[in-house]
Amino acid sequence: MAPPPEGSGWVLRRSFPSDIAALPAVMEWLSEGLRSRLSGALVLEAEIAVTEIFSNIARHGHAHLPPDTPIAIAVTWSEAALLIEAHSHDVRFDVSEELEERRRLMRSSDYSPLEHERHWGLRILANLVDQRGWSIESCLPDPGTRLIRLRKPSPAGAGPA
Repeated sequence: MAPPPEGSGWVLRRSFPSDIAALPAVMEWLSEGLRSRLSGALVLEAEIAVTEIFSNIARHGHAHLPPDTPIAIAVTWSEAALLIEAHSHDVRFDVSEELEERRRLMRSSDYSPLEHERHWGLRILANLVDQRGWSIESCLPDPGTRLIRLRKPSPAGAGPA
């Protein structure tokens, strides 16, 4: 995983099995780590982002892999940004491409969210990007490894609680 940004900040890191049943443990770890360090809506946004990314990797990206295949999550705070990184063994599901496809679909005049409820997680991620200032990128840094990076510039007053 990338080293922490320069300057003051902190990093939370942990790996979880790519079983959707691990999501409560992911959220407990994240909530404990964030609520003592951040304030305001940024905590909720980060929890939503991690929930959606972990769920997508576990349900789609790692569906063909054993459930103990790890998903490594890192949350880094710096004066510049909150950065969430998820490393997985999913080389097939590119969340950036899927997000763009979902945005195109949502802009269509005949789009009905109820007909696409399976993709609501991507709609939620699109809202974080479009309405809350997050960015999402996905890449293959090493053979057999995908990195999903979510970044939100640090707003004034959202820093350490």
